[in-house]
Amino acid sequence: MKSALVTGASSGIGATVYEHLKQREYSTIGMARRGPDECMDLLHYDTRRWTNIIKLHGPFDVVFLNAGICPIDDWDSYEKTMLLNLKIPLWFLRYEEVHRDLMKAGGSIIVSASLLGITGCSELPIYSAGKAALINAIRSFAKVHVVKSVRVNGISCGIFDTPMNEGLGQALIDHIPMKRKGETKELLPVIDALIDCTYVTGQNWIIDGGDSLQ
Repeated sequence: MKSALVTGASSGIGATVYEHLKQREYSTIGMARRGPDECMDLLHYDTRRWTNIIKLHGPFDVVFLNAGICPIDDWDSYEKTMLLNLKIPLWFLRYEEVHRDLMKAGGSIIVSASLLGITGCSELPIYSAGKAALINAIRSFAKVHVVKSVRVNGISCGIFDTPMNEGLGQALIDHIPMKRKGETKELLPVIDALIDCTYVTGQNWIIDGGDSLQ
C-alpha cells in the first residue's frame, strides 16, 4: 500500500488533503497540533519525536508539508511564525537530504507556500518573507532530491475558505477576479497532478482565482 504524511492535517487545506489521500487508499499519517492521528504540538521543535514517526511509518510516497500559521504580524510573533511556516518544513526537506528515509524513490513532496510569498504584503511582511524563503527552498531542494527521483513542488494559494481566512473583509474578496474564496476541494486536482505527474519538479503552482493577475 502507498503511504503519505500530511502536516497541518487537523483543519482547512491539510484536513481536506488528508481525507483525500485516504480516499485514494494511501495509508496516511496526519500530524498537527490537534489530531487527527499524531496529536502533536508543532509549536515545540520536537525533532526526536518526528524522527521516530518517520522511522515507524516511512518511507512515504507522498509528503504534504502544510502546517503553518498567520498570526498578527509583529516582532513578538516572529519566532512562532518562522518556526511553523519555514523552520519545520525545512527540517523535513533537510531530513530527506541527510537520512534518505523520509521518501521512497519516485515520491512527491508538496509544500504549501502562499501567494503572499510572491506578491508580498505590507500588512503581513514577516509572514510574506517566510513564505518567500519557502518558495526558494522548494526550488533548491528539488535540485537536491532529484538524484533520488524525489520530486519537490509547491502550491501558493490565494484566499481559500479556511479557518485562517475567517473574518476577512469583503473588499479583499471583491479584489479577486472570481469574486469569491476558493474551496479547499478545488485544490485536489492540483494535488493529484503533483503526485501523479512524474516529470514536474521545482515548481510553485499558483491557485488564487486570478488574484495574482491584479
